[in-house]
Order: sequence, then C-alpha cells, then structure tokens
Amino acid sequence: MDRETLLDWLAVAERHLDEGARQLLQQRELLSRLQTQGHSKSAAAGMARALLDTMERLQAHHIDHRDRLMVALKA
Repeated sequence: MDRETLLDWLAVAERHLDEGARQLLQQRELLSRLQTQGHSKSAAAGMARALLDTMERLQAHHIDHRDRLMVALKA
C-alpha cells in the first residue's frame, strides 16, 4: 500500500479517535449525572453503562487501528 493512502487512513483514524474521545466524555458525564441523581440502579443507568462499555471497546479498536497504520508508515 502506498504512503499517501496510509496517511489518508491515518487522518481518518485520528478523526475517529478525537470524536470517540468527545463521545466517551459525554457518556461518562451522563452516567455520572444519573448516579448523582440517585438513578444508579435504574434501567437508564444500566443502558448508559452498557453503551459506555461498548464505546470504550470501539475506542480501543480505533487505537489499535491507528497504531497499526503508524507501524505500516514506519516500514
């Protein structure tokens, strides 16, 4: 694969990481508000926690992808 394509993909991966970080922060804040308001055992809090877990796993995949692209660029 050519360097230009790898750089393009790296730029996309970095945008995904930035957006993911913003969304994770929002989700953590939402979950914190639910807990602070006494809803830590509610269905809404459970769904918010499940979504946060999924988002964290997705962010980890984005990090892995970005890291693989960076290794490929160094080769």
